Amino acid sequence: MPYNEFETQAWQYFEIAKEKLAAGNKSEALSNFNMAYSIAQKNNMYGLMSQIDVYRREL
Repeated sequence: MPYNEFETQAWQYFEIAKEKLAAGNKSEALSNFNMAYSIAQKNNMYGLMSQIDVYRREL
């Protein structure tokens, strides 16, 4: 059975990524931003994708 990821997970990964970035852990933050972006892309969450792009540019 396929695993479906929804908007809630995208926002959770995004929030975790921001926490990791604030703690100075850039590699884990980037990993979480990428996961959030992937889920957001599948769910056509363009606003979140734009926010993630801003953070990823800093990394």
